Amino acid sequence: MGSRLRVVPFLALLGAAVDTLLVRVEFDHRPVTLALFLQACALWLVFALLALIPAGLAAARRRRKAPDAQPESTLEGAVGLAAWLFVPVILHARLDAHTGIGGNLEALAAPGPWGELALVALGVFVLLRYVKPVMARLPAAPVGLGVAVLSIATGALLPIREGREGRRDPTCCSWSGTPRARRA
Repeated sequence: MGSRLRVVPFLALLGAAVDTLLVRVEFDHRPVTLALFLQACALWLVFALLALIPAGLAAARRRRKAPDAQPESTLEGAVGLAAWLFVPVILHARLDAHTGIGGNLEALAAPGPWGELALVALGVFVLLRYVKPVMARLPAAPVGLGVAVLSIATGALLPIREGREGRRDPTCCSWSGTPRARRA
């Protein structure tokens, strides 16, 4: 549990950096400020702390099945925690791409979204199967430092829309980006 708890801030920074980057790319009406990154950090920190519960239960189950196995390294625990943290969000985003505004779930009746979900889950399983042993051999401190520095640089310092912060043509589009009808 201790090794997983130590990586929570790093995973929260990573999630916040990716989240901030995606928001800045998709919603150009949002100003590029540090507040967005700090809010995302707080949110992902809560998610990471909640992900400790299933990650700890899964690790305890593995230890009961193989009591003589060597203990997990810090980065192996980080990969497992990252799976419990990020996979539900990725799967939700994939399903959300097939739903409409207002809870229109008609597209989910087709097999396509569920096949896509299965492929994503399979990809994550394969990635975990081959990444975890590689991560076990890496030193934790440099990897953690690298994740922290890149996350902070990406989330807090990287301007995606240079010169367009919070500006939009009020006659062109609504805040959601849908074109408005031009008045004659």
